[in-house]
Amino acid sequence: MQNLIIKTDRASSIPVPNTNVLVLGNFVTHGSGEVFLRKFLSLLTPLSRRIIVFSDWDQKSGTEQFEVVNSVRSATRRFNEHTYFSRLIRYFLVQLILCFDLLRFASCPGIVVIFDTMMILPMLAAKLTGKKIILLVAGRIEIASSKPSNFQKSLIFGLLGFVKRTTFGLADRIIVESSSLVKWLNLGKYGGKTRIGPTFVNLDVFRFKDDVDSREEIVGYVGNLSEYKGILRFVSSIPIILDERPEVHFLIVGSGSCYEKIEQTITNMGLSDKVKLLGWLPNSGVSKTLSILKLMVIPSPSEGLPNILLESMACGTPVLATRVGGIPDIITDMKTGFIIDDNSPKSIADGTIKALNQQKLVEITQQAFTLVKSQYSFEAAVRRYDLILAGL
Repeated sequence: MQNLIIKTDRASSIPVPNTNVLVLGNFVTHGSGEVFLRKFLSLLTPLSRRIIVFSDWDQKSGTEQFEVVNSVRSATRRFNEHTYFSRLIRYFLVQLILCFDLLRFASCPGIVVIFDTMMILPMLAAKLTGKKIILLVAGRIEIASSKPSNFQKSLIFGLLGFVKRTTFGLADRIIVESSSLVKWLNLGKYGGKTRIGPTFVNLDVFRFKDDVDSREEIVGYVGNLSEYKGILRFVSSIPIILDERPEVHFLIVGSGSCYEKIEQTITNMGLSDKVKLLGWLPNSGVSKTLSILKLMVIPSPSEGLPNILLESMACGTPVLATRVGGIPDIITDMKTGFIIDDNSPKSIADGTIKALNQQKLVEITQQAFTLVKSQYSFEAAVRRYDLILAGL
């Protein structure tokens, strides 16, 4: 069991914290989920007197400021099959457990931060105990299903829509990572309580090293190897790219349900000498990988504001991404990166070739780095969250 220690520097302009914050974070906390939760907790550290984290972490508190409550571990571990029935049971059990946990802390005044827009029962419990609620909304809720019938789709989306409307109504603050997400997620009617609260880049880890012009012709993908992230479409674009640019190589970094399928596809296409599948890497490894790429591709059909976008820009790596979620707030085509309108293999290939042929890559990466450094540093994020919490 590990100690939870969040290291951070207190911003000099932040007052002495006097707020308790109860965080209902990611409930299958590993990989990118743990990275996001730790980053968010580091933002809260200089702003909070006490932080209570409800998660499935196999950890204990590392400081007096933190307390980890991992009552949901049994539910998330026991019901981890990818079937509708098991997921429904797990979700219901997790919500019930969180309700009891919140009631245990009924006498602890403070703010409840919830990452999941479907957590309607814990939100009701938080309201009953007089807590203020902040709801973090990162992106659209996707239905992970093979081929549900039209009736299933209608029923599921109808239920999700009802739950979302209820949770949005219960929230005292709704936080999105960029202004474009307000429209993309249909949050206009909640404008009075919607706030922009983007994440940050650790500029000590993700650093601008070599100019992109000095790098080899390597195109990369870093992230979850799941179909909903568009990774299979990126793999399908590789032969099209090689027809035009045969000297290009590819790196795919990450883990997920599509790993074996990607590995087999690369072998079947005879591309093992052109494509390296590296698996999951820690932050230090991701930073080193980004620093050697000529281009980073984010082919998702649905996103909020992906960390890897900001991290790539911080490393001086140009990004090609789909025009979804908060991405257009960061990437201005041909100025701070490259945008494609859809994630078909041909669009990805055409966009990749266009980016690699661009003569102003150094200028584009420098403008992207300047944007990240000025607006997405840790200090800037803490100041924004100080304003968000102050009103509550």
